[in-house]
Amino acid sequence: MKLKKYKAAFEASVSVPKDHNAYLRVRTNFAALYAGAALAIEYGILPWKRKPTLRAITKCMKLAFGAMTTVKAQAKSLPEANPRLVAKRLSKCLGKANLVKVVQKQVISEEEAKRRQHADGFLIGNEFVIKSECFKKWLSQPSDRFSLRKANVLRTERQDTPTVERKIAGIKGKPRYFIIKKAELENVLGR
Repeated sequence: MKLKKYKAAFEASVSVPKDHNAYLRVRTNFAALYAGAALAIEYGILPWKRKPTLRAITKCMKLAFGAMTTVKAQAKSLPEANPRLVAKRLSKCLGKANLVKVVQKQVISEEEAKRRQHADGFLIGNEFVIKSECFKKWLSQPSDRFSLRKANVLRTERQDTPTVERKIAGIKGKPRYFIIKKAELENVLGR
């Protein structure tokens, strides 16, 4: 109960930007850090005081928020890449990729789970869902990814990252993927 009390106290004392829920998640993580430290102070394990600890952890959190904002600013300052040329390279890579067609909310076998684990990505509806490590091999330059995002080829949910978190049966957790809108890719290619 004390842990929850300290966590709630931290969250109540620190405001966050309203741009995206990512800031709330980061604050929750720092609140847990503060709660643990506050308990350790209370039990005499740490020789600090709670108020300076709160200030120090708040400062670290604000630096983390600054780093998140810097990523946004860097994306805006990237050099422009030709979206059509980038889309051509991407299309070539997709043609050679090991893609698995996925129907959401369908029970899969162990063999299918293994197949998905070894795939480069998936075709779900009208979108290609590509594993991050694979996509970054195909298009290693951030300016290439930024040009596709600007051309509306990549579907994103956040301003600070071009990837989307997805749960796909057969893959552990909710990793981040690059989601390519098939119709928008074809529009950029002029098909």
